[in-house]
Amino acid sequence: MKQIIAGKLYDSEKAELVLEFSRPIEMRNVFQPYTELASGQLYQTKKGAWFEIVGQSTSGEQFNVITEKKAKELIGITDPDLYLKIFDGVQDA
Repeated sequence: MKQIIAGKLYDSEKAELVLEFSRPIEMRNVFQPYTELASGQLYQTKKGAWFEIVGQSTSGEQFNVITEKKAKELIGITDPDLYLKIFDGVQDA
């Protein structure tokens, strides 16, 4: 999947797939709110930019450019061992 955002090309075929994940997404319809499980992939470009592709059964795939802070949060919650491999400076609580 490719997207050009703010004049920059984000290409899932050229970027590194860092993480596959699932997370609940709050949805609403005319009757009531509900939760849907969305699966996604987190990528990092060769220049260090982060983006995710998140798929929902009702609305298709959504492409999001995210900050490194958001990527760290997602990796830390989903796969702490991967976080420790990628990022330095983690302190014990």
